[in-house]
Amino acid sequence: MLFRSLRNDAITQFQKALVYCGGPKRAEVERFYATYLDEWDMGDSATVHFLEAGRLDSTNARIHFWLYSYYHDQGEYGQAIEELLMASRHQEDVESKVRWMKVAAEMLAAEGDNDRACAMYAQLQQMDPADGEIAESMVQSGCIDDPEALLATLRSACSADTLGDICRRLAQEEENFGNDVEALIIYQRFANAEPDDIPIWESVLSASKRLDEQDVILEALTELARIQPESPVRAAQLIDEQFARDRWRAGGRVLVSKLRDNPESAHLLYLAGLYYSRPGTAQSDTARALEHLDRAVRTNEPDWKRTALGLHDGLEPPLDEEAISQAQFFGKDVKRLHRCSIPGREKQNEVLDR
Repeated sequence: MLFRSLRNDAITQFQKALVYCGGPKRAEVERFYATYLDEWDMGDSATVHFLEAGRLDSTNARIHFWLYSYYHDQGEYGQAIEELLMASRHQEDVESKVRWMKVAAEMLAAEGDNDRACAMYAQLQQMDPADGEIAESMVQSGCIDDPEALLATLRSACSADTLGDICRRLAQEEENFGNDVEALIIYQRFANAEPDDIPIWESVLSASKRLDEQDVILEALTELARIQPESPVRAAQLIDEQFARDRWRAGGRVLVSKLRDNPESAHLLYLAGLYYSRPGTAQSDTARALEHLDRAVRTNEPDWKRTALGLHDGLEPPLDEEAISQAQFFGKDVKRLHRCSIPGREKQNEVLDR
């Protein structure tokens, strides 16, 4: 009861002040009265006096900000935006001014008024060109059409200590401009932060291949094979790279392990044929190489079947019909390194040296 009595007394005093107060001071009394009513959760009455205060003093940022809050809470976003714009226009504190302008721009974009939103973002960017948050908002709102301007904006938005969609977009744009070094640096930052992200490692791999960064290529392939241990494709890509670098022992270890898990992979079988066919090495075993290549040719992977067949026939050329016929006619056996199981070549086994 005491608080209510004090409240009513204060309201009476405010009302008396409004009767006797005129000129510029009346706007201040209206604002103080409105603020007091708002503190007592008398929102509708407070709004009346805030509106009157705004009419009397349209340059008062606090009044417009309160009206923004009121209209926002009422779901009247269009009017809320206008009040917030007025508040920012008359706000002398730069930090508050920028913060309110950002909120207004975001609301304009959300309401579909991209032209005004982009104009607001452009104004904000002039005030602080290094503000990455503004640059990111400009990109996301489609405010930039010029590719070079877009690249510059993305660079300012993606700082060295941040990651996110804007940095992924920057990496893609760097690639579009042929800046593979810059793109690779960003992708590697992502890979360090998200070591199990397959698309990121694929991007690292693509960029490093264009730059011929061999150590990075091998790292990316190793990580992709680690993340996808069940994939014979990833394993084969890694082994291919190791063989190409003359790292046959390391590649061979991976090959033996992965071939055990994927005995029908034509690519792995081909690599096994390649591995065992190297002359002058401890692993050299042409018959074993041919056996793996036979199996590769019998798979359902057309590209690697053809490749395997080429290596197979290079190691041991097939017998033609005449050679087979002569061997059969004269009863001579032909010395071959292995029994061929490639479909259509069964006759060759009939004349093998037993």
